[in-house]
Amino acid sequence: MKKIKFFIKGSKDEQDWLNTFSKKGWVLTHVGRLTYSFEFDKKQPYIFTNYSRLSTEKKLENSSVKLIQSVNLKKINLFVYYYSTTKSRLTVSKGKDDLIVGGKIAESYKNTVTSLQTIWSLLGFLLFLIRIIYLTVNHEESEQGLGMLSSFVDSNLFWCLFFVWLLILLIMLSLSSRLRKIDASYRMKAKNYKGTYLSNKYVEINTSKESIDIKVLPNIGVWQLIEDKGNGKLYYRLQTIFTDEEIEKQIKEKVPDIKSVKITKWLGSFYLPIG
Repeated sequence: MKKIKFFIKGSKDEQDWLNTFSKKGWVLTHVGRLTYSFEFDKKQPYIFTNYSRLSTEKKLENSSVKLIQSVNLKKINLFVYYYSTTKSRLTVSKGKDDLIVGGKIAESYKNTVTSLQTIWSLLGFLLFLIRIIYLTVNHEESEQGLGMLSSFVDSNLFWCLFFVWLLILLIMLSLSSRLRKIDASYRMKAKNYKGTYLSNKYVEINTSKESIDIKVLPNIGVWQLIEDKGNGKLYYRLQTIFTDEEIEKQIKEKVPDIKSVKITKWLGSFYLPIG
């Protein structure tokens, strides 16, 4: 069986996902860029991963642990090792160090896609430019009186290339947005803000309860209670790299009995309401 799925290699999310299949008898046999291959095994072993800068991993190998595969992450000079074992006590738990490494992988993916996105956008601009130069050099004019504009769009080949370019660009934009969210999530979990900017936001939360447990929202950013007006009206200062839509969604999902959420941004010497 083969599955197509995107994960940060070696992450806890990937490990948990692989173990959901293992519990059903489908054990990992191969890892590709976006593909995972499985074979049925009644033993239902545990799958776990480990990061290493060594091209050969020996310290975890014994009669009860089987090395499935290693994946070379060349961008950050790191290897991810995939293991299986029938003994849960031999699995390696994910800790803060793994979050930091996962964040570096996410940042690497994000930077790569951003670079490709820029190059692809320039290629689209080049396509338009070549078309204009071609029409100018050949002095092509439309019989309908619209001049070069009509000639510019009157080409099936041009429109085919344009729509292919646009489709790939939209896919890149979607992937870039997802990777940005993953990168932001890792940075918040590991509290690693190096190379990024934490914007200050003012969050007004209106709830049916008199108070809320802000500890359920640690991965959004750094919270500071500014004012408690009573009757469930709370005002917080938030330092974060998440967008307003993502913040509001997280609050409504994790905090019960929310009536409304209003987010304002710091602009100069005053707060500007945007929610």
